[in-house]
Amino acid sequence: RRARAPERHRLRAADAPRRFREEVRTTLPHGIGHDLGLDEDGLDALGIG
Repeated sequence: RRARAPERHRLRAADAPRRFREEVRTTLPHGIGHDLGLDEDGLDALGIG
């Protein structure tokens, strides 16, 4: 399965590359945490909630 940034994030990339990278740095680990079975409380405990 391939991780993909939501369309709204990809559209922002053209205008704000640094902001986009920051979004990916927070969104990707969060999504992976959910894929590994963590809920919001578990993600918060790891600092990626």
